[in-house]
Amino acid sequence: MANKYIELHIMKHDVVDDLKEFIKRYEFYDDEYHRLRKDYEELEAKHEKVVAENETLKDKCVDLMLKNADYVWDEIARETAKKRANTRKWRSKQ
Repeated sequence: MANKYIELHIMKHDVVDDLKEFIKRYEFYDDEYHRLRKDYEELEAKHEKVVAENETLKDKCVDLMLKNADYVWDEIARETAKKRANTRKWRSKQ
């Protein structure tokens, strides 16, 4: 009879210890989940900011490319006009 009581007491003690360990693990994982969720939300906000910044930079890049194209076009037009004017000068002198 004493043996069964000791075994039962040991089993109860093991269950209580197991439950305590389970509760500790649950709390740890719950804390980790909330920490990771917070980190995820911060990273998501940073990502949205970077995407918006990227769009702004793309727009600036397109504007600069257009300005450069306008400059090159104007330069070509000036060179063409100089050549035409120079050709007219030589034709008129002959």
